[in-house]
Amino acid sequence: MAESRKRKLTSHTIDLKLKVIAAVDKKDRSKSEICKEFNIPNSTLSTFLRDRQKIEAASASSSFQPQRKRMRVCCEKDRGREKIEECLFVWFKQARSSGLPISGPILCAKAVSLAEELGIEFVPNSGWLSRFKERKGITFRMVCGEAASVCDETVKEWTENTLPDILSQYDPNDVFNCDETGLFYKCLPSKTLALKSDKCAGGKIAKDRITVHICANMTGSEKIPLLVIGKSAKPRCFKNVKTLPVEYRNNKKSWMTTVLFEEWLLKLDRRMKVQQRKIVMFMDNCPAHGKPNLDNVRLVFMPPNTTSKLQPCDQGIIANFKHYYRSLVLRRLLIQFESRTEITEGLFEFKLNLLEAMQIARTAWTMVTETTIANCFRHAGFHTVSESVTHTVCDEEDVLAQDSDLESLFSRVQQVMPECSNVTVADYISVDADLQTTCEVSVKDIADTMKEGDAEEEDDNEGDDDDTEIKPPSLADALAAIKTVTNFLLTHTVHETSLDQASFLEGEIENGALKGRKQTTIMDFFKK
Repeated sequence: MAESRKRKLTSHTIDLKLKVIAAVDKKDRSKSEICKEFNIPNSTLSTFLRDRQKIEAASASSSFQPQRKRMRVCCEKDRGREKIEECLFVWFKQARSSGLPISGPILCAKAVSLAEELGIEFVPNSGWLSRFKERKGITFRMVCGEAASVCDETVKEWTENTLPDILSQYDPNDVFNCDETGLFYKCLPSKTLALKSDKCAGGKIAKDRITVHICANMTGSEKIPLLVIGKSAKPRCFKNVKTLPVEYRNNKKSWMTTVLFEEWLLKLDRRMKVQQRKIVMFMDNCPAHGKPNLDNVRLVFMPPNTTSKLQPCDQGIIANFKHYYRSLVLRRLLIQFESRTEITEGLFEFKLNLLEAMQIARTAWTMVTETTIANCFRHAGFHTVSESVTHTVCDEEDVLAQDSDLESLFSRVQQVMPECSNVTVADYISVDADLQTTCEVSVKDIADTMKEGDAEEEDDNEGDDDDTEIKPPSLADALAAIKTVTNFLLTHTVHETSLDQASFLEGEIENGALKGRKQTTIMDFFKK
């Protein structure tokens, strides 16, 4: 009897568990009401919440099937097969994104190649192929014709017919665009000309680049937090850090991959499901942009080779973000230069680690205004029915917010670094405009990624000499620093809100310290 009751309690699909967890997160009704709504006992609800991380991890995996009831532990042979299937599915989605025709024999041949790369014995057969296609929802269709070269007529057809039809189905706040951009986060004006001529295929320069994934909605009212992709899994500067400024992922080339992109999309889809929103995401059809099964996010891919004209991020959003990022870097350079205590033979070394760069990127993203984003969407042809078509074209001055500080900052830096006198502000901002952020991943690369995921390294010492670890300051040190900041603000002419922000930060530090301390009880005295 007890055994049958146990089976009954565990016979719930993963999809149901996710819905129950989402209902609890809304906090609009009690747990008892949720149990009645889904017809489950209170103990089962507690089990769902206890196993929340496992359930969400299962839903985010590439092999997620909503109808599954158990997350079984596989034997070594099954785990090997699952690795092969996961890698094969990544390759399949990339091949289909590129328009390549795929057949059953081709899948079996690639499975054998992946098994050899992973060092796993595996012989595919027709039964395995049928089950693999069923698990992944793969159906083979005839691929007809080939992609024609894009012309102005394609752009006109998209902006006048396809795009307005899609936009009419959504509120402007629910229309999004996302894209990746490469960023030399340590780049100074003196290195601009050298970097513009380097394709950054590898070596030391590659360690100083990251990929930044940017996403915002049509009105500019909602900017999705940045995703930064770096090279090192555990940079030294991350040690002792519990809260990163932005979301961070890594791979050997600091590129966006299908796995990382789908992970980001699934997380966004869950967020929209909790908010009970249906959104549409416009993007380019690059190999890394996969097409996972989503409930609340509709994916719309733009015509090939048209993103330079049709993608809002390419109309000025990314350029504006880099505009502010470079300004903040130059400010930091000048402050470090003017604050130096001694210089050996006139040499000066600028220091900026990955953690600091991520904080600067976060600040730069907050500085991009709603007006700039909305103008970039209009420039790409995104406009509501009430807007005139003439608003879809705007001057560059309207698209890019101007930072009057940048020119003066650049002039001061040129005085410090005479070697960058031949570099212009435009060259400096666009130094990484053509930096590669994605590519078609080979079978070996896919297998290597899987091996990296299996390897649990205790530490990763990759990084430059200036990537020093952060020593956690004490509460007294933090409060003393806040007092110093407050005194600085009081003795300088600043906006009055700065003092309010300093007071708020002081309160946050004190509250965090109190929450971290365990409250003592009378029984604690008897334990001494």
